Amino acid sequence: MAIRLGLFTGNVGLHVLSKTDILQNNLKAHGADPSVKWVVIEQGHLEPDLLGANVIDLGGTGSTPPITGQARGIPLVYVATSVPRPFGGFVVRKDSKIETIGDLRGKSISLALGAWPTQVLAVALDRAGLTFDDVLAVNAGEQALDALRDGGLDALIGTIPGGDANSEFRYVARVNDFVSNPSVYTARRAFAEDRLDLLKIVVQSLDEAERWAGTNPEKYAGFFGKSQGGLTAGSAAGRTIFGLRAISRAFVAEQQKSADILHRFGYIHRPIKVADATLDTPLFGEELAA
Repeated sequence: MAIRLGLFTGNVGLHVLSKTDILQNNLKAHGADPSVKWVVIEQGHLEPDLLGANVIDLGGTGSTPPITGQARGIPLVYVATSVPRPFGGFVVRKDSKIETIGDLRGKSISLALGAWPTQVLAVALDRAGLTFDDVLAVNAGEQALDALRDGGLDALIGTIPGGDANSEFRYVARVNDFVSNPSVYTARRAFAEDRLDLLKIVVQSLDEAERWAGTNPEKYAGFFGKSQGGLTAGSAAGRTIFGLRAISRAFVAEQQKSADILHRFGYIHRPIKVADATLDTPLFGEELAA
């Protein structure tokens, strides 16, 4: 039996596992020796669909896709998260008159629709008393910064090249002002329930891989080609703490709040109970800790 893992290179733990022998060594140490099959995922928000199609057993993505996947009936379960990812925010030109999220009313904003920025935008707009209907949300992809620079866009959710020192752009608000924004690991429910022993080894290995990235930043950066921008292309950018966290009550509550907003905004077609997509059996530490 092969363990099928989704490989999205923006996910620190999975990327490191794919480049090292951490998982294979841990499997052998526990007397297990299944083969490991890596399935490349070009866009992280497609991960739940591959779980639903029984193409992968486990993957990692942002916090929005598990919500939309659960709403569509995909039998996924949350197994762990990374620490919060403290990067990115609502970016505008330095000379923009946009000073608050409320000022986005009637404005165009680019984001990776379906990925983690979707949840960020929903929570931010809701807090400002707005909805998706009050903005023009588009996905300009790699052209977003140029479009923002040229005036074709009013804002985007992403990062500023060079950070706050950039002379062209500024942040109106940061992502972590609204959500914790961790990487989220989910698995097929059948795999989690039937092969809990293997799942625990995978989660342990992901934790080790995350910590390896934190103590070996130069080696980790070397996993990326120049076209991907080095370390800044990965989810490790800006982080100082690595390692996985159990699915906590606080995280479930945050996801539930976001899911309720996305349903109210019409982005997901039915309400969901996020806790239904958690496991009763602890994978490590105390599951659903405060």
